[in-house]
Amino acid sequence: MRHSGINKLPLLLNLLRGEISIVGSHLFMAAPGKAFSPLDLHEVKPGIISWAHVNDDHGESADAAKSIYRCIKCDLYYVEHYSLSFDMAILFRTILSGSTYS
Repeated sequence: MRHSGINKLPLLLNLLRGEISIVGSHLFMAAPGKAFSPLDLHEVKPGIISWAHVNDDHGESADAAKSIYRCIKCDLYYVEHYSLSFDMAILFRTILSGSTYS
């Protein structure tokens, strides 16, 4: 499914409904097709790509607690430094790296 991109369809639907943005805080999947961010309480929309994503800190390591801590730390940095130019820089870095959200 990942190779075909079908797993991204729920994210696209959430994006079209305005529940998430292209750039935002890190996404955690609560259930298939249902995304949330630990910063939801701060009214920050999660994004398909995030500061944690471009820094290769997307919650994937042997020590899950440390990974989640790093993701949240990146999210807090994102919220503190939020601007259109920062979003554009994150988007640009994602495009240059050729990475995709998985």
